[in-house]
Amino acid sequence: QGVSVDADDLKSALNIEAPLKAAMADNMRNVMIPTLESLTSQILEQVQKSMPAPPPDQSKNMETMMQQLVAMNSKMTSLTQELQSLRSTVEAHKQESAAAAAAMAASRGASPPGPPPPPPQGPPTGPSGPNAGMVQLEQTRMTIDSLLQRGQYEAAFTKAVSASAAEMSLYCCKRADLNKVLGGPQPTLSQPILLCLMQQLGAALSKTTAADELQTEVSWLQEIALSLNPGDPSIQRHVPQVLQQLIACVNTRMMVEGNGQLRRPLQMLLQVLRGMQRG
Repeated sequence: QGVSVDADDLKSALNIEAPLKAAMADNMRNVMIPTLESLTSQILEQVQKSMPAPPPDQSKNMETMMQQLVAMNSKMTSLTQELQSLRSTVEAHKQESAAAAAAMAASRGASPPGPPPPPPQGPPTGPSGPNAGMVQLEQTRMTIDSLLQRGQYEAAFTKAVSASAAEMSLYCCKRADLNKVLGGPQPTLSQPILLCLMQQLGAALSKTTAADELQTEVSWLQEIALSLNPGDPSIQRHVPQVLQQLIACVNTRMMVEGNGQLRRPLQMLLQVLRGMQRG
């Protein structure tokens, strides 16, 4: 006889779809999904590490540049004011020297120096004549010589630096005795006159071609640098700018001089000036 099987039991035994679905769902939830999440996290981490860094923020650099421009503009304004103040100081010394010369001439019974009388014949040589500039320079030289002969060094050099041409300061230096003017324990010239003389001799230094004049300029600049007091209240504001200009002129002269005999004195002068800048 054959084996009989209940139809319901057979149907239940063959129906495996529900357990498979349950097993697949459990496998996806507990195994597949956590594994995929872990792999995804690792991939994202590697991508972030391999990405280039973002460009730096340029806003801070722009702000720094703007601050530097504002500071530079402020320095230029301050420099202009210092130059104007220095011109005023020179003009004041010029007036003081003229007043002193007039008072001394009056005390000796002589009239103050003035323009010479016109010649009886020939073209006019007064202020409106063609030779007015030459006459004025000659008058200035005569006044300087007279003041130097009387030992009035402050008045003589004040007259020289007040002239419009730097060669007048060089003329005064050539006519004066360097040891008497600056060789003593104390210089016979005031600090403002020393600073103005340094500025004018420095300006002439880069243009001079005659060897004797160049030697005079270097010698006087060396002694002025030793006699100048940068901390003096009357010149303290103007010293940095004058030193900067003079250093530039000395460097220019050294390039022109090459390996000439004045190169070493110029180098020594340059070292003194740089020491004054730092001090």
